[in-house]
Amino acid sequence: MDVSVIIPVYNGERTISRCLDSVFAQEGCSFEVIVVNDGSTDGTQDLLESYKKTVGDVLKIVCQDNRGAAAARNSGISIAAGRYISFLDADDEFLPGRLFTYVKYIETRPSVGVVYSEPLVIRDGLTFPFYKGRQMPQGDIFKYLSMRLFIILSTVMCRTSCLKRVGGFDDQFTILEDYDLFLRLAYVCEFGYIDKCLTRFNISSNSLSLGGQHRSGPYFRRVLLRKNKQLINERFLFPRLVFRKLYADTYYDEGVNASKSGDRKEEKLLYLRSFMMYPLNPKPLRALLLALMGRHR
Repeated sequence: MDVSVIIPVYNGERTISRCLDSVFAQEGCSFEVIVVNDGSTDGTQDLLESYKKTVGDVLKIVCQDNRGAAAARNSGISIAAGRYISFLDADDEFLPGRLFTYVKYIETRPSVGVVYSEPLVIRDGLTFPFYKGRQMPQGDIFKYLSMRLFIILSTVMCRTSCLKRVGGFDDQFTILEDYDLFLRLAYVCEFGYIDKCLTRFNISSNSLSLGGQHRSGPYFRRVLLRKNKQLINERFLFPRLVFRKLYADTYYDEGVNASKSGDRKEEKLLYLRSFMMYPLNPKPLRALLLALMGRHR
């Protein structure tokens, strides 16, 4: 078995058929599809059962109580038979040739443990490539990832051995679980990049998929940083400075969120906290001064 495609779904009856159609249209390699129904209360399960009657054992359905996307993906990983694991969200789709291109790429690069590519983003009726022609990091990308999240999970395929080596997803994260996983994977293996749009990534108005735009994003980034502090210490020349900079960035982002929600007192306190933690960055001080003058984000 080449690839296990893992799809967590919760109340996805509007999109799961389109998602599955895109996977079963893949050619050129062997694969199985593992859909983890994470406590759906709509017609998702009926749709899945209908699909299984058509495609047979290539589709595995796992049903569990609602425990979140991280736990659902771990359930899929635990029964995956493929040498590689590819992730897909229930509202996203593979484009033609996606699995074959990934397998061909990774099998000629033994040092690569994770492959990602450019997503084709669908948002508010617009379609555009996410990276817009930028040169994306590959190889040892741990330091790049420490600075920011730039990889979309639905574009990722991992060697199963690497994924199990780092222990899969940490289900304490209700968002940013992909970011936490990527950091741990980048610590132990190289990443490869395919400069093609091979996944259609659908962003709804309430999507959390871009990691950190949600109100609780900065908090979970601090949790993530504390958890992975030892990895940062081992990879950076001045880890204490780097850690303070990354931590300060979360307070700045929280200040921006407070500004947008109209909480003027909290906005100023967060900008001040960000600047005091890392005075080398003038951005929070500038934002604080503008806020004091009544100019807000």
